[in-house]
Amino acid sequence: MKPSELYGVVVRTIGLLLVLSSAWGLFFAGLNLVLGGPGNVAGMVIMGVPVFCVGLWLLRGAESFVRFAYPEEEHDGQSSS
Repeated sequence: MKPSELYGVVVRTIGLLLVLSSAWGLFFAGLNLVLGGPGNVAGMVIMGVPVFCVGLWLLRGAESFVRFAYPEEEHDGQSSS
């Protein structure tokens, strides 16, 4: 496994953790909204939605992020597989 592939796995894992944590927070924000519990629903949604979107982007691979960290090297048309 190349370092860039391993880095991609780490990026996807971080994305999964972000999606799960923000989905949990948004779930509780929805419960607070419906059941009228104590809590700042607007703050939970404002903080949860951007984290959820970034987590989805990372979960899908964040190709531009991985390419920035590991730019492709040109090898005169030869593959080193």
